[in-house]
Amino acid sequence: MSLEFTYTLSDLGNNLRLLSVPLENSPSVTVAIFAGVGSRYERAELSGISHVIEHMAFKGTTNRPNRKLISNEIAALGGEGNAGTGYEFTYYYVKMPTYQWEKALDIVSDLTLNPIYPEQELEKEKTVIIQEYGMYEDNPHQKLLNDFRDFIWPDHPLGRKISGTPDTISSFSKEQLDQFRTAYYTRNNLLIAISGG
Repeated sequence: MSLEFTYTLSDLGNNLRLLSVPLENSPSVTVAIFAGVGSRYERAELSGISHVIEHMAFKGTTNRPNRKLISNEIAALGGEGNAGTGYEFTYYYVKMPTYQWEKALDIVSDLTLNPIYPEQELEKEKTVIIQEYGMYEDNPHQKLLNDFRDFIWPDHPLGRKISGTPDTISSFSKEQLDQFRTAYYTRNNLLIAISGG
């Protein structure tokens, strides 16, 4: 049994693209924003910055100044949200009941475009990400994959870990996160995707 999806890719006229995937009978909708930047675009001293920016999106925005406001609002509307970083892109999503699609779009747009990177949260999150780094280093399968990438692409961004290293992670400042996001999170480098009912 194969699943077929109808989709539409539109240019909204301002260099921003919209991918819509209607699923008529779906009771939920997922709104995601993809930024065309991941770890392959990082200089060595910024290795891992895309991943840190992704982690920090849920820590506070100009409209929702702390993580509890963000998580409570998503949960109160029957939703869930998350994000991820790869070599080529970083994404953020919120999934909610279909009738809440506008609210989902508002929240995910806020997470992507208006993060404030609170200093205390940044320092805490650096510790979390360094622990995550250690967890992957302790996982034989993940360690082998990372070492293989380093062997194939030595001294190249594709050979580095998406997470960065404990040294680079520890070094990032709020200003560096802002500068990197401002450089890459531009209309012509973002894709909005809406899928569901």
